[in-house]
Amino acid sequence: ICISATKALIIMRWEAIIQGFLQPLLLLAFAVGFYFVTPTLNGLLHAYMAAGILTTAFSLAVFSRYFSIGRLLKQISCFRFDKKLMLFAVPQNLNMTFNAAIGNLDVVMLGHFAFEPSVVGFYAMGAQLVRNLRQIKLAFSGIYSPIITRLSRRDDTIGMSHTFSTISRWASTA
Repeated sequence: ICISATKALIIMRWEAIIQGFLQPLLLLAFAVGFYFVTPTLNGLLHAYMAAGILTTAFSLAVFSRYFSIGRLLKQISCFRFDKKLMLFAVPQNLNMTFNAAIGNLDVVMLGHFAFEPSVVGFYAMGAQLVRNLRQIKLAFSGIYSPIITRLSRRDDTIGMSHTFSTISRWASTA
């Protein structure tokens, strides 16, 4: 959430860097590192936790470059629910939750079929890495949205084509 706030300022690079590159890289590095220290399910859990903590720290550091954490905490103290926002957010988040559940159904089924917990854990970590690598593509796609809007408003089809080609090339390379 912290890193996504920079999108409001039309600054997309941090989300692409942190969620599309840093998070999967940290997860992979910690998973490999903990494998050599303790090749168990606990090692995988520690790797996931360490990657999450570092990703959160980087996100908060970037957030604090553009926004005031003090003002944010002050605003939280006078938080009120907005009915229209909730009518949008709750179904959207349920949709995301069900999509995540469907995406993780294979891991649940491995547990159901009595595979060893360590096998399920390693498989789940591998599946998570693949999903995180997929996020690279989605992160670059998200960058295109505000840019295409601006170029479309200017009726700049050459700029749209060039930007689309560049972003597609970046995503394919990553």
